[in-house]
Amino acid sequence: MTALDHYLKDKRPFLESVFNAIQNGVIVLDQDFTIVRTNRWMEKKYASQMPLIDKKCYDLFRNGKGACSKCPYTVSLDTGKPHIEVVPYPSEQNPTGWFEVSMFRLEDDSGKVMGAIGHVKDITEHKNEEKQKEILETH
Repeated sequence: MTALDHYLKDKRPFLESVFNAIQNGVIVLDQDFTIVRTNRWMEKKYASQMPLIDKKCYDLFRNGKGACSKCPYTVSLDTGKPHIEVVPYPSEQNPTGWFEVSMFRLEDDSGKVMGAIGHVKDITEHKNEEKQKEILETH
């Protein structure tokens, strides 16, 4: 059991209810990029890769090719501040959609960094609308 798992143990039923009520993705990572919790949205989006727990986040977002060049998780851990990046889905090589990934550093009660929690929002429709607008404006 990781330090993060131990910290969340007593809070798990409440947190799982909250996570599963959110209509976007929620992902909790430890300091080694390992997924320790997700919500149902993430499980549905990545159903073909279940189970998600104990996998590295980059196995989902980058097909196992290591951390993103502008990894919001790494930036959030390093700076202590929330960080947002737009990432292609399902991969950089073959994007069919776009996620806005917001990461927030997680600390225990004493301030020790335990990992991060991420919010994953599918912004594909918005990106497609922007692209259509650009096309219309150039013609």
